[in-house]
Amino acid sequence: MKARVVIPAAVVLGFAGGYLAKRPPAGSVADTPAEVVFSRTRGAVPGAGEESAMAGTARSTLKSADSLADLERLEDFELYPRLALWLLDAGEGEMAEFWAGYRERPERDTWVVDLIFSQWTRLDPRGAIEAAKGSGHEGIPWWAWTINDPDAAIAAVKDESSDMAGFVMRAVGQFHPDRALAVLEENPEFGQWNGIEGVANGMARSDPEAALDFLRDHGQYYDMRLMKDWARDDPHAAFEWLRANPNRQYNRQEEVFLETLERENPEVLGELAAATPPGALRRKLEAAAFRNLVKENPDEARALARNSESPRLAAERFAELGRATVADDPGEAMAILGELFESCPDAFTRSRFTSYPGGSSSGSSPINGVSEFVGQLVAVDPQGTMDAASGQAGGENTVARIWLDRDLDGYATWLRGQEAGPSRDQGMAMVSTKLVDEKEFESAIQWATAIEGESESFDTVNNVMNFWIQTEPEAARAWLKTADLPERYQEMLNRQFLQP
Repeated sequence: MKARVVIPAAVVLGFAGGYLAKRPPAGSVADTPAEVVFSRTRGAVPGAGEESAMAGTARSTLKSADSLADLERLEDFELYPRLALWLLDAGEGEMAEFWAGYRERPERDTWVVDLIFSQWTRLDPRGAIEAAKGSGHEGIPWWAWTINDPDAAIAAVKDESSDMAGFVMRAVGQFHPDRALAVLEENPEFGQWNGIEGVANGMARSDPEAALDFLRDHGQYYDMRLMKDWARDDPHAAFEWLRANPNRQYNRQEEVFLETLERENPEVLGELAAATPPGALRRKLEAAAFRNLVKENPDEARALARNSESPRLAAERFAELGRATVADDPGEAMAILGELFESCPDAFTRSRFTSYPGGSSSGSSPINGVSEFVGQLVAVDPQGTMDAASGQAGGENTVARIWLDRDLDGYATWLRGQEAGPSRDQGMAMVSTKLVDEKEFESAIQWATAIEGESESFDTVNNVMNFWIQTEPEAARAWLKTADLPERYQEMLNRQFLQP
């Protein structure tokens, strides 16, 4: 059995980062005894449900060999298990002395703070509350006191701020869920965001639907862990709840459901998609099901992409399949890019527009995954990707932008070897603009003046000068005074940049 410390119920749930249990990495507690158990006389939490199951009935005879000075030298992750053992026998004064030093650290681990106050409030809750003031952790001792003695904490917090009441309500919900609704009904001022979340967390252990309904009825949707757990444990029930509650804040519940389903239960994606009416949710389910098919059966995924009911959907699917293929077989991925263009020649420029009653409309972004797929191909074969994209609407520009970002010198070398004409001029303007971004103005102006098309060259030179004059005004003006430009363009630039 790996060495571990079984810590108080207060710390098992924790207070930060979604309130999940903190688990030190294997090997970090090598000097920690195999198990530390807590007696009920030392404050095991009655009615805490799953959390209290870790509390033992026998008092540990293990002793910490650490001094305060030893603990103060430790970083948080190494500190946590050793502090847990030390706190078993520490008195209020020792805890106060440790806290006085620990709170001065510029960065404090909230899990360590949880651990300190979960023990301190068993012995001296008022002292712990007073000691936390001004630290930024004022709510934690209230939360910990509620775990250890809910009646006393509930009575005491009525004279405090509503913020502290929220911490109390959170602990009631997490550790005394059978009492939570009654406490909230008697003390509606306890219904702060963290209190509501705590009640929902307690409910979710036995009834996740009721927990999400509770959050919805109190205008809160942001505790995504509940949906994540439910989607993992009972995806069909979670899906039905989503369909019955379509007005979810920012659709984040839906996103978490889909992410969890794809990771934990991908086998049900197709089934749920088939049972969903046409619309955005169905498209998302189908896309997730296709991503899973790419992993499980690439040949079947390719056949499905070829038989897609629209060019846009085919492009999305080929892009997904191609992205999964590039690393292992770049040549096959290039062939998939060819199929993508055959099915959707305007994959780089195609947009989708939605018209609404009243005459308004909205447009969509480019096809999902196409640019990312092309970017992966550019990384392994930029010239081959450029050849494949040439002739496709927007293809050369898309590949050029990606290639420029990845390898400016490589793209510039390739471009110099291309035939003169509008396409090369456009590429040279892109190189010049990229060099401006990198503040290499002299190189940028050389590329701009090398453009054969006069209008395109003037526009690019003007763009370089606009930025160069702001950064290096003397160098920019010196270049312009000796520049050999067409007369009318020279006059325009002189008036703009040389005259006072």
